[in-house]
Amino acid sequence: MIAQGIFSEVKLSDGNRPYVYVMPTFLEGGNIQDKATIISVVYAFCYDGTNDLDFVQLLDSRTGKRIGTYSLVQGGLKME
Repeated sequence: MIAQGIFSEVKLSDGNRPYVYVMPTFLEGGNIQDKATIISVVYAFCYDGTNDLDFVQLLDSRTGKRIGTYSLVQGGLKME
């Protein structure tokens, strides 16, 4: 996804929570379902789905600000 210009990087915090820095390509293209499918790949790579508190944070690669989250329990992708 980095090579395609969708993410600039994926980092794990000290608590192993994934942060995905999304590029303008992600923000401007596709519908919410397509975006949720893309972020679900990161979620599945990091988690096994057994912990209700697991989530992925999405950050704008240009500003570093949080722009959304993805969680199975909280209804998938939520953009701010």
